[in-house]
Amino acid sequence: MSTKARHPAVEKGCTRIQIEAFERIATGADQGHAPATLAALERRGLIMLQETILPGDFVVRVKVPVVPLAVHYAWCAWCAEQPHTD
Repeated sequence: MSTKARHPAVEKGCTRIQIEAFERIATGADQGHAPATLAALERRGLIMLQETILPGDFVVRVKVPVVPLAVHYAWCAWCAEQPHTD
């Protein structure tokens, strides 16, 4: 049964590049995104930049983009309604 879920990034008016970055972040590919793209996604509430400490001998703090749970859930609902190509 279809609920007509909507893609969160499309709903927020993101560009194609921003949508691709959002989807990569949502699937765990959180590196290599342009700072302007991350800033746009953060302004739209689609990601948060979470500070984390890298393991090692020195304290290195980095900000990693993460998708908030409610947004990730909405995206997963949209994904589940897409036709599967096998």
